[in-house]
Amino acid sequence: MKKITLFIVIILVVLILSAYLRREKEVVFKPENTDISAVVNPYMGFAPPADGGPYSQPHTLVYANFTWRDLEPEKGHYDFEGIEKKYKLDYWRKHNVKLIFRVVMDTPGDEKHKDIPDWLYKEINQDGTWYDHQWGKGFSPNYSNKKLIAYHKKLIEKLAERYNADPEIAFIEIGSIGHWAEFHTLQQDGIYIPFPKLPVVETYVNHYLSSFDNKVLLMRRPHQIAINNKLGLFNDMFGKKEDTVDEFWKWVTKGYTFWLTKEKFPAMPDYWENAPTGGEFAPTDNWNDYFSGSTFSSTMDQLELTHVSWLGPSSPADYPKSGPLNGNLHQFLSKIGYHFKLDKVTHQEKVSTGDSLDIEMVWKNSGVAPFYFPWPLELSLTDVKGKIVYKENTNIDIRKWLPGKNSAQATITIPSSLDGGDYHLCAAIINPETQKPGIQLEMSGIRSDGRYDIGKIKITQ
Repeated sequence: MKKITLFIVIILVVLILSAYLRREKEVVFKPENTDISAVVNPYMGFAPPADGGPYSQPHTLVYANFTWRDLEPEKGHYDFEGIEKKYKLDYWRKHNVKLIFRVVMDTPGDEKHKDIPDWLYKEINQDGTWYDHQWGKGFSPNYSNKKLIAYHKKLIEKLAERYNADPEIAFIEIGSIGHWAEFHTLQQDGIYIPFPKLPVVETYVNHYLSSFDNKVLLMRRPHQIAINNKLGLFNDMFGKKEDTVDEFWKWVTKGYTFWLTKEKFPAMPDYWENAPTGGEFAPTDNWNDYFSGSTFSSTMDQLELTHVSWLGPSSPADYPKSGPLNGNLHQFLSKIGYHFKLDKVTHQEKVSTGDSLDIEMVWKNSGVAPFYFPWPLELSLTDVKGKIVYKENTNIDIRKWLPGKNSAQATITIPSSLDGGDYHLCAAIINPETQKPGIQLEMSGIRSDGRYDIGKIKITQ
């Protein structure tokens, strides 16, 4: 019995000693931070109007409202060329700027008008409400009209045929119904504009879900259908505490009773881990309302609470770079969305050709949201001259990098064909469209090709 006990002790000592020796042979690399005031990477930041520009502030997104009247001016004729010209898709494509769009049937305006085409107005027998109220003038169609629903389904199908596989389209806000396609109508001060019950609302949402299976979709408020399909949300009143904290954030965290139909809707507290928060700033004539003094503190609090990735079309994207609020704008941009850097890299000091190199990494996301696309993390080796001699995409899912620190492990096999010597290890997040590094990291060590040097490795034969 004593011999068995002694044998176990010896084995444990050997294992502990081996682990210690292995640790001694490991190297730890900690990249330095870079003094970057505002990194604006893909799919985050400001999203100014697509029919304007160029803009003063950096941005990788633009926004467009597609009215049905513009999309299908004549029955069965979809004027995509006109839409793309109006919103400058070719121009933005050349500048690597992606588009967000929303389909709109009713936008209150200064003049009496319709946002659905004349032929459709006739087809539904003028079924709807003309209005002139505090929000403006316009026509709100009866969203329960069966012909309207049937034609809407065809419209969304045609849109998907055109854009579901188009990488130029970044996000789609599920709109269509309500003023500004915001899923509400005015029912106050003696004005009553009907809004449909949930079964009709979900019919419209399902038109998008069944057609746009290759896009990230967002809704205006929490719904069970949004939970079931892991949709994002958008807040069109960002910046106003009473609208963003007292309403939007409480809807998301506690659920709510919809004031128009008295239906109860569930909370969606963790939705932002899978899909983005979008929206726009509440209308203002002065950006001091959101970026000066105590108002800026409230703006930053709202950013943290609601995990926003992008805001537009109402945004300070055209605020002059020399303006007094520019420092606060850059601080805001340095927090919105995702912001990645490597905190620490650990691996063996030496490795032989044909063997595996085990790499442990700690990534820090200093933003308020993750990245929502499955872009691969590439690890590569370069020789002393900086030439890439080997590269490999890891199976690490960067969409899991929530705000804070995130551990990740990867193993790459050192090619047998490599000569012995000193090499550098590099990392990059690859854009699948270009097959090149696509995300700027907030750390030192960037190479001319966009990859980052993350330490040395000695390879032996």
